[in-house]
Amino acid sequence: HIQELTDGFPEDMSVRLQCFNRSTLIVVTILTVIISGLWCVALFLLLFHTLHMLNGMNTISDATKFYHQQMAKSLIFQATIPIVTIIAPVFVCFAQFAAQFENTVLVPLMLKIIGLSSIVHSITLILTTRSFRRVIIRKV
Repeated sequence: HIQELTDGFPEDMSVRLQCFNRSTLIVVTILTVIISGLWCVALFLLLFHTLHMLNGMNTISDATKFYHQQMAKSLIFQATIPIVTIIAPVFVCFAQFAAQFENTVLVPLMLKIIGLSSIVHSITLILTTRSFRRVIIRKV
């Protein structure tokens, strides 16, 4: 876009505008995706291990075991929401940019999905937590 600048634009400013390095962005994006994926796998393994341990425990009451299982499942759903509504759209935006794919609809759509993250997370929290559902159902 440097060629679209007016002639009166200072030369030293245009030199500073050309400081972008696409290969660095690609490396950072790949590393971010790998690290995010590893964190997600570790989180899910930890939660599934917790569920497995709860199934094998005979020293706690069934009600306590049930509530632990419900909370672990709720955490799984809550951990999935940022992956779907933040990490995936950001990755799509970076991939589009790295591939130099010109699409005027994709990035705004991804930004809208990212913006919905907090709402989706709140709804998921309410739907996956029994005590919250009960309060909402009583009010409605």
